[in-house]
Amino acid sequence: MNTTDAAIAQGLAQEQALAAQLLEALGREEAALLDNDAEALSQATHGKSQLIASFVALHQQLRRLLGQAGLPEQDSSMASWVERQGDASLQAQWQALLDCARRAQELNRTNGLLIQRLSVRNQAALAALRGRDESTLYGQGGLTGLRSAFRTILG
Repeated sequence: MNTTDAAIAQGLAQEQALAAQLLEALGREEAALLDNDAEALSQATHGKSQLIASFVALHQQLRRLLGQAGLPEQDSSMASWVERQGDASLQAQWQALLDCARRAQELNRTNGLLIQRLSVRNQAALAALRGRDESTLYGQGGLTGLRSAFRTILG
């Protein structure tokens, strides 16, 4: 293995470690969202942002190294490089990275849905505090606030 290949292998290991840390940070973010813990959410979000910045920098470095190894500087080149190495441990590491990335993507999507739900709930609470007409907001039953007005009239 030449020095470029060794650097790529080391970068792959670092990328896998960062992906695992990102998955953990997303788990902390999810727990904070479910617990409605603003302080824990702030810490998890800050940690997640730092990990993403590190991940992006490492990913760019790996792309340049792949170019030095004679491959196009694109995401699909890592799979080609791993295959070209013919090393079972590198292939397992690559597969673990892909699996971790898929789980992180799904957890990030779930967290986004939780944030959206919390935002809708908070907007409704703010509207109620401000005394605004909530007829454009939907309740648990999928009906607008008009339902409660009808109840008041019909008694």
